[in-house]
Amino acid sequence: MERLETEYGEVSPSRVWDEEIPRKGRLPGLSFHFHGVGCTAQIDGYTVNWDWDREGRTDAFEAWKLWQMTRDHPQEFGLWAQLEPMKEELARLCVSGAVIPANEWGVLYRLAPSA
Repeated sequence: MERLETEYGEVSPSRVWDEEIPRKGRLPGLSFHFHGVGCTAQIDGYTVNWDWDREGRTDAFEAWKLWQMTRDHPQEFGLWAQLEPMKEELARLCVSGAVIPANEWGVLYRLAPSA
């Protein structure tokens, strides 16, 4: 997100829809395309996909989308390159009081300050 904001200023779906930001493009070390309320980017050899929520935030993440990045790099991410172990670990972290609480459906996670 930082590279996009350096180039285009605030990045949001409405600015893409209003054609203030291109729907797809390339920057040094980054290619991107916006879709719906999200963006998929190739950043330094990784595929990263995120969505904006109704409040315009991007700090929530979905295990499946995180896995889209880690699955192609098993040597680097180990068990986090497998979807089911990743989901189990995220659930364990949530139960243990870690800083990654799940939403009410147990699907999306949001980084939060520790208690």
